[in-house]
This record gives sequence, structure tokens and C-alpha cells, in this order.
Amino acid sequence: MTEHKLNTLDIARRRLLFQSVHRGTKELDQLLENYARIRVNTMDAAACAAYDALLSEDETDLFNWLTDQAPWPPEHAALLKDILAVWPKNA
Repeated sequence: MTEHKLNTLDIARRRLLFQSVHRGTKELDQLLENYARIRVNTMDAAACAAYDALLSEDETDLFNWLTDQAPWPPEHAALLKDILAVWPKNA
């Protein structure tokens, strides 16, 4: 039997990917899944912590921030900008 050992960062990355895809609304799932599939596997521990903090926010707030219906909180502004930067322009 082959033993696979995952380090703490790998586990955090997998959890973040899962949480990005299973938010509860299809629209938010799509926005965050796209970002997570592109960025999560290359995140360091600090970036994972920042993304985890963002995912801990209320779903309505996240959607409103990502659709420019509410001002971005300063602590998440750089991450929200990056999420929108990787979103396909023709989506």
C-alpha cells in the first residue's frame, strides 16, 4: 500500500479549493472556483490565511464585493482585485 503524506499547507490548499467551489450559490461558486483553480496550489501559508479569511466572510458580502455592488474592505482589497483579475473577461 502506498502511503501519501500531505503537509499542513497541502491540506489547507485542498480545503480552500473545496470551500471555493461549495459556497452555496452558483454565481459565487463560479467566481471563486475559477480563482482557486488558478491560484490556490501556488499560495504560501500567508496567502492561504488571507484567502481563508476572505472565505470566512458572509456570502452576501463576498458576492456584493465581487460584483462591485459594495465597497471593498481594505483588508481584502488586494485579494478581491486578484480574483477579478483572473476572471475571464468574456465570462
